[in-house]
Amino acid sequence: MIDEALTEIVDVVRRDGWSHPAAAEETGPYSVLASLALHLVDLSAAGPFALFPAVFGALERWLARGDAAIRNVLIVGLIEDLQNISLNRGIALDSWEEWLGTRSRDAWDVVMGMWAGRVTPDALKAYVEGRPADAEPTT
Repeated sequence: MIDEALTEIVDVVRRDGWSHPAAAEETGPYSVLASLALHLVDLSAAGPFALFPAVFGALERWLARGDAAIRNVLIVGLIEDLQNISLNRGIALDSWEEWLGTRSRDAWDVVMGMWAGRVTPDALKAYVEGRPADAEPTT
């Protein structure tokens, strides 16, 4: 299912002429999504934004229907990378808010909370797995 989620999200951007480095595909989904995050940050700085509704719509759908593995790849591999790359490029994180749906906004806030020390890594893991934040961690 991870491949299906990646294909749907990445194909939106491929139709616009983007392609991720071959090495990213060979190293796995996190590398593909990191490359995609870099591309989206580049677009956010210069425009156009025409792709954003479709990309973030697909992200929203997969966060809703995906299992813990898919949610982990999307939250850590795309959402967290969007935040980190944006911060490193001096792009305000709130500039992404208009593109986030309900689930992606929740994930965005949880990741930001973890880096701010308001959310523990175990609570982030619980969130990704769809468990209550105070549940016993899985091993």
